[in-house]
Amino acid sequence: MYPICIFGDTIVFHFMTYFFAFVSFFLAIDYAVFILKIRSDWSKKNETTYCQILNFPFVSVIISARNEENNISDCLKSIIATDYPLDKYEILLIDDHSDDNTVALAENLEIQNLVIYKLKNHIKSLQHIHSFKKAALALATKKSKGELLLFTDADVLVLPTWIRAMTSYCENGEFHMITGPIKYASNNSIIQNFQALDTAGTMLWTASGIWSRKTYLANGANMMVRKTIYEQYQHLQGIKMASGDDVFLIQSIAEKYPQKVGFIKTKEAIVTTFPEVSWQNLFEQRLRWASKNQTYSNERLTIRTGMIYIFYLICLTFFFLVLIKKGSLWGIVAILFFIKIAADTWLLKSAIEYFRFSISVVFVPFYALIQMVYIVILGTMSLINSGFEWKGRKF
Repeated sequence: MYPICIFGDTIVFHFMTYFFAFVSFFLAIDYAVFILKIRSDWSKKNETTYCQILNFPFVSVIISARNEENNISDCLKSIIATDYPLDKYEILLIDDHSDDNTVALAENLEIQNLVIYKLKNHIKSLQHIHSFKKAALALATKKSKGELLLFTDADVLVLPTWIRAMTSYCENGEFHMITGPIKYASNNSIIQNFQALDTAGTMLWTASGIWSRKTYLANGANMMVRKTIYEQYQHLQGIKMASGDDVFLIQSIAEKYPQKVGFIKTKEAIVTTFPEVSWQNLFEQRLRWASKNQTYSNERLTIRTGMIYIFYLICLTFFFLVLIKKGSLWGIVAILFFIKIAADTWLLKSAIEYFRFSISVVFVPFYALIQMVYIVILGTMSLINSGFEWKGRKF
C-alpha cells in the first residue's frame, strides 16, 4: 500500500499542497480586494457635518448595566455634559442584577432626567431568559418617552456633541436606524493597541458595508433607532442568543429598509470605550460576540467572515508545514503573509489617522499577525460551540 501521509513526499502530499496553494492565492487576492474596497469607501466618504436642528425630537438614551461601579459615574457625567437641550432627552439606566454599587453611584449623582429601573423587579422568571441584556433593552424601550432611542454601554464615554450629531444625522437623513463610530482607549500596551486597531478596522468595515448595502454590522455602544421601528423588530434580535441585540436588529431592519439604515462618519459622534486588560478576558468577550455568527440573516456577512477565517487558517497551516518541511513552502507562505500584512497596513493607516491613535503604523504588521492567530483560535472555538463566561454568568 502507498503511505498516505501529508508530511511525506508522496503524490497525495504534492496534490494537496498545490490544491491548497491555489485556494489560498484565490482567498488572498479576494481578501486584498475586500480590504482595499473598505479603504476606498472610507476615503471617498466626506466627514458628516450635522445640520442645525430646528425642532429637537425627544431622545431616550438607554444604558444596560451589570456590575459597572468602576465606569457608570464617568459614563453618566459624560452624557449630561451634552449640548442637547435638557428638556429634550432622558437617560434610562437598566440595572441587570448588579451585586456591586452600580445603582448607588448612579443615584448619588442626582441627575434630573435619569430614571433607573432594576430588571429583577420587572421579570417574573429567570429560567426563560437567554439574554438579560435584550430583556433590559426591551424594558427600557417600553418605559421610554422618546421618539428616538439612542443606545450606549455603561463603560463608554461620549462627547458633548454626541446626542446632537446622532439625532441630526438620523433626522435629516430620514433614517430608521444609524450606527456610529467607536474608539478604544489604549495605554499603548500590546493587548490594548491590538484591540484599538482591531475595533478601528471593524468600524471601517461596518461603514463600508452599510454604505454599499452589502453587509450590516452594528455595535450597541453607539446606535440610534426610531422607537416605532424598534418596537416592530425587537422580537427579531436573536432572543435565544447571549449576544447580538445590535447586529440582529440592524440586519432585520435592513432586509426591509436598506435605504433607511446608515453609518455616521463624524468625529463628533465618536464614543470611547475601554479595552480588556487580559487575553483571557478578551477571548471571553469576543467568544460571546462570535457565538451569534452562524445565525446571521445577512448571508454576505456570513460568507465574508467564513472566507476570512479559512484564509487565515490556510496561512497558518502553510506556516507550520514550512516548519516541518524545512523551507519547501517558504515562497507560498511569504506571498500569503505579504498580501495580508500589506492590505491591513493600508487599511489601518487610515484608521490610525482618523481616530488619532498614537500607534505607529510601523507596528501594524505585528498586530496583523496577532490578529490572524486570534481569529483562527476564536473562530475554531465558536465553531465547536465552546461555552464562555461573562460577568459571572455561564453560557
